Amino acid sequence: GKIVAAPYDSDELLVFDPMKETVKGVKIGRVAYGKGKFRGICAVGKKAFAAPCHSDELLIYDSTTDEVRGVDITSIARGGWKYADICVVDGKVVASPCHADKILIYDPVLDE
Repeated sequence: GKIVAAPYDSDELLVFDPMKETVKGVKIGRVAYGKGKFRGICAVGKKAFAAPCHSDELLIYDSTTDEVRGVDITSIARGGWKYADICVVDGKVVASPCHADKILIYDPVLDE
């Protein structure tokens, strides 16, 4: 698999392929702009998920297609410093709150 770093201030994901020994950037501009966008990243299968810090979207990166997309989370949390870390629990992506009032839970199978 590939190793992916979440873009905090960068406008690109950092993607390292250890099999090919290559590093590349994948633009995320259509998902989020500005500073402090994402903190922490985890993977389920071939997809990586980045915790929204100042972004209003959960970042999803498909390492097979290099597709980047976002899932709007404004119905769950608003403002800055929403989430700090992210992990996988029983196949679901879970982000821990920083200033958000609720835990963020995303099911990649149901896409919700």
